[in-house]
Amino acid sequence: MQVRAEQLAQHLTGKQLAPCYLVFGDDPFLRQQHLDLIRQAAKQRGFEERIQFVQDKDFSWQDLINEGQTQSLFSSQQLIELYMPEAAPGREGGEALRQFITQQSPDQLLVISGKHVNKTTQNTKWFKSLEQHGAFIPVYTPDKDRLPNYINTRAQHHQVKLERDATLVLAQWYEGNLLALEQELMKLALQQPDRTLPWPADELSAASSDQSRYDIFTLRDTLLEGNLSRYLHCLERLAETGEEPVLILWTLSKMQQVLDQLAQCIGRRESPRAIFNSERIWAQQQSAYEALAQRYTLPLNHQLVTLVERAELAIKRGSGDDVMVLFAHFGVALLRPDQAQALIPFAHSTACYDFI
Repeated sequence: MQVRAEQLAQHLTGKQLAPCYLVFGDDPFLRQQHLDLIRQAAKQRGFEERIQFVQDKDFSWQDLINEGQTQSLFSSQQLIELYMPEAAPGREGGEALRQFITQQSPDQLLVISGKHVNKTTQNTKWFKSLEQHGAFIPVYTPDKDRLPNYINTRAQHHQVKLERDATLVLAQWYEGNLLALEQELMKLALQQPDRTLPWPADELSAASSDQSRYDIFTLRDTLLEGNLSRYLHCLERLAETGEEPVLILWTLSKMQQVLDQLAQCIGRRESPRAIFNSERIWAQQQSAYEALAQRYTLPLNHQLVTLVERAELAIKRGSGDDVMVLFAHFGVALLRPDQAQALIPFAHSTACYDFI
């Protein structure tokens, strides 16, 4: 069976625990929170001995099978945990997991965790067997739209009151870094434990710092959203956290090429389906790509190609251009073409956001 992450706490208050729990999600902090809930519930029911395995190069599936066949010398009940980083047990591991659950003692609780699993993994024999035997808890990281609600929930947990603008500041500063967000809320709670008034944005900004984390795919998504402010913030944080400029260049160059293809396709009144399939563009992103392509012009294409070429020269040959400024120009040219001409005087400047 499948249990929604927000329903896990209620599920664990039932009379019996499931024999097996599958906890998968990309955010380590969120995943750890739900694992801790299961551990706490197991301990309350007498599962005192905790055995941990990690599927790495030194791991043997026979060790897991042997553990399932061995009676504990220290406790009548065992909590057996297996961390599978890639959720890929292979044929041997899949067979070992199915063998374990068919022989599993009522005094053993199996908990398997790892990163997010896609539909392909969920449809494998080993996964289906475990899900039918126990409970699958998919742990999803809150996206930018759900993040403010998540922050308010965690703030309430720590008895921290926030004004709406303060919540939005935290959402911007801690997107992609929920562990740092949790630590920040704990710090605010300890800093002024008797505070009754909500934290305003300006006071919170003075007490906190930007700890957001992004990747190149988030950078691409900000362009699809048409959110220039978020694009520039994401770009700035990528620079501060040491992302390789060549990866950013690849992302922007790929977007320019796809938009050019789509614009030509739309001009010929042809279906863009073949492009979407060849570029592996998800269905939920296709309308955003089409919207950008509808207003994609030849002058804009020339401008973006020029920016990409200059960025490549800056990276490979040290041309003197500031590559992050060029990346900022790319976003403005694509999303605010009416302002693009204003960027020309700033082409070699490091103050790339002052004009916005």
